[in-house]
Amino acid sequence: MNERHDDLQEIIDAALREMAAEEGDGFDPQACNLAEFCRRTGLTRSRARTVRAHGFRALPHGNSGRRAAPGVLAGHTGLVDDLLRKGVTNSQVIFERLLGQGYAGGLTTVKTYIAAHRDLVPAKRRQAAPQGCRGQRFRTAPGEAYQMDWGFVAVERPGGERARIACFAMVCHHCGGAHVEFFPNARQENLLIGMLHAFSAPGVPATVLTDNMKSVVVRRDADGRPVWQADYAEFMGVVGFRTRLCRPRHPYTKGKVERLVRFVKGNFLAGRSFTDLDALNREAALWCAEQGGRWRRAAACVPMREHEAACSANTRPLEVTAEVERYLCPRRKISFDGFVSFEGHRYGVPYWYVRRECRVSREGRVVHIYSDDLSRELVAHAAGAGADSWCEGQWETSPAQPEELPTQPVGTVVEQIAPPRTKPGFERFDFVREGRMMAGAGASPYELASDAASRLGIAVGAEELATLASDLDLGDGEMAAVAATFSYLAEKRRLASIETLLRLSRLPRREPKTFEGFDFSRIQGRDAAALGKLPSLADLYAHRNVAFVGPGGIGKTHLAQAYGRECCMRGLKTYYIKATELRDRFQKAVQRGNTSRVVSSLVKPSCLIVDEVGRCVYDRPCTDLFFDVVDRRYEKEGPNAMVLTSNIAPSGWDEFFTGDDTLLCALDSLFDKASVFVMRGPSYRGRELDTYSVEAVPQAVKVRGIQPEGM
Repeated sequence: MNERHDDLQEIIDAALREMAAEEGDGFDPQACNLAEFCRRTGLTRSRARTVRAHGFRALPHGNSGRRAAPGVLAGHTGLVDDLLRKGVTNSQVIFERLLGQGYAGGLTTVKTYIAAHRDLVPAKRRQAAPQGCRGQRFRTAPGEAYQMDWGFVAVERPGGERARIACFAMVCHHCGGAHVEFFPNARQENLLIGMLHAFSAPGVPATVLTDNMKSVVVRRDADGRPVWQADYAEFMGVVGFRTRLCRPRHPYTKGKVERLVRFVKGNFLAGRSFTDLDALNREAALWCAEQGGRWRRAAACVPMREHEAACSANTRPLEVTAEVERYLCPRRKISFDGFVSFEGHRYGVPYWYVRRECRVSREGRVVHIYSDDLSRELVAHAAGAGADSWCEGQWETSPAQPEELPTQPVGTVVEQIAPPRTKPGFERFDFVREGRMMAGAGASPYELASDAASRLGIAVGAEELATLASDLDLGDGEMAAVAATFSYLAEKRRLASIETLLRLSRLPRREPKTFEGFDFSRIQGRDAAALGKLPSLADLYAHRNVAFVGPGGIGKTHLAQAYGRECCMRGLKTYYIKATELRDRFQKAVQRGNTSRVVSSLVKPSCLIVDEVGRCVYDRPCTDLFFDVVDRRYEKEGPNAMVLTSNIAPSGWDEFFTGDDTLLCALDSLFDKASVFVMRGPSYRGRELDTYSVEAVPQAVKVRGIQPEGM
């Protein structure tokens, strides 16, 4: 019996002696007052009965002296304690780390252990004071906008060495699908590479939301408009997206990516070590895929499934063109001794490549060096193989290229080089002609060049161009040639954009309908002048819908298609569809379960043309989808309008839509702000109809030997 039970036995014996002294010789321990015995010994009533049954002997417990079986966390507590000391308290994250170490228990055991060892967690930073209401939450359509940001993190290498690297994060504003990638620094070239990698799978959105980082925006002008960094502005034009900037000191505007960066720091990187960035990025890609397949309570969806179902309708695939490949391969200058610097290392370039610049990219553990125009690969190196990595043929072994020694004798030869007769870069320009153009333009060549550059998406002022011309000794005629070149490229880009908009609009291309091809002289009446104002697109910019109502052949479809074509000519997205085709598309969307995608595609264009309303009847699901489009376009910002044609007055349209009175009240929002043109007159069709009068002459026939009468 151990000391614990010996002490208890002494207490029991003392209590019995005291009780026997008080009651005298007739004291019977088995018949003693059990309540008094419990009061004197401090035992419970149940334990007192057990002691009495054993003759008031304190026997040890049956499991006394045995060792407890090791718990399921035995051998893993060190890992859990280390994560807790690093501030990782998420039980799900710790549970996943334990599973990778062979843990066979459940999540509840991990939660219990964390709750019992909260003292290992370091104290949190002091929280900021509450700021109250900050305004309305910024919302976008599925896949319309992405958020991006940089984060700087301290990571640990296997040898215990600490390194500071940059974490690029991009997340879909709607579903929360994330892309995380790590770079040695946050230079602009790494930003563009990270954005292209993020666009490769989910697609390119219409808008990217970011803060005011210097690699994106230089400053804001007097009106508060951003002055884009020149290379970033060119990148936006090549890839095809817009950028919206957050207000300074308002990080919650892009709270999803801010939270993602904190989540990466506190959960993905905590307790991890890496050998190189390539290995770390592979783990980050697997982690992002795993997180994208889980239910997100904040987004109320599984990001991967939601992006495929809804967001992908508003994104477009990334086209890896020659211009895009240049951003994936940053430009580097070649030093005098044949090296280029990349990610903290120097790599050799063959001597026969005489140009001073080249392009570099890393694929896994291999660094590729290409020519400046990406036409050929010069050499390949193992990534990170020492401070300097030489290549074969880096130096020419000839007397013409001696080794640079400190004792090498210096021979100085001074020779006056005659200036060139003409500037080779401008030999093909006719400066006389361009100077004459400038004389009649009424503006300085620098202003013309600045205006033409702005149409190309290049932010450069007239003063900056004047300084550049002074440094390069360029005259007015030469700057006029530069302005003419910029204007030509801007016009070429504009025409290509218009061609793309016309192709995507579904407007007829073989015989296009234009305002110039419409005979306005046939239109008479008190309000005929209002019809002639349609080419100005005033209704579209005023958020007013347009409807053409009248009999067939009077020109309703011609005017609607001409309106859409004028929108395309002004760079506005247009979509043309007949009412019967729209009904069929809605029915297929209901069957396939992608109604959200179809509705979003009809809301996105600035001008939506629905031709021949009233040619078919919409059932209840199609009616719901049609008015869903109407309601969402009613709340749409920016220039937008619906253009509709029908043979029936709008007051009778409720016969063609199936629904209750509440649903059909949505027609009011369609004509809340609208211009309705009621057109009357004879049909416009049949002007090129040629009528020919012909007559058949009977011929003699012979059937079974019978001659026709009269023959």
